[in-house]
Amino acid sequence: MALLIRDLLALTRYQIAESITLTSDTPDALPVHLPESGIRQALLNLILNAADALDHGSGSGLICIKVRIVVQGLRIDVADNGPGFFS
Repeated sequence: MALLIRDLLALTRYQIAESITLTSDTPDALPVHLPESGIRQALLNLILNAADALDHGSGSGLICIKVRIVVQGLRIDVADNGPGFFS
């Protein structure tokens, strides 16, 4: 999983503005078996959506993926420091 996320961030780096920082906080070894293509597509969509929102704001920002093992299984957070939703 950590390798999948590192590879995804490297691929995504070329699709978003250079002023947006991409980081990840993932354990090196995660004993989980997930459908890789589905997880990859979901994470890619979340990262690109966050980058798009940041582009419409200041044009710079931070996107971070955090992965944690929890009692229920695996928790994956994709967070950015953009302005949030507007009404």
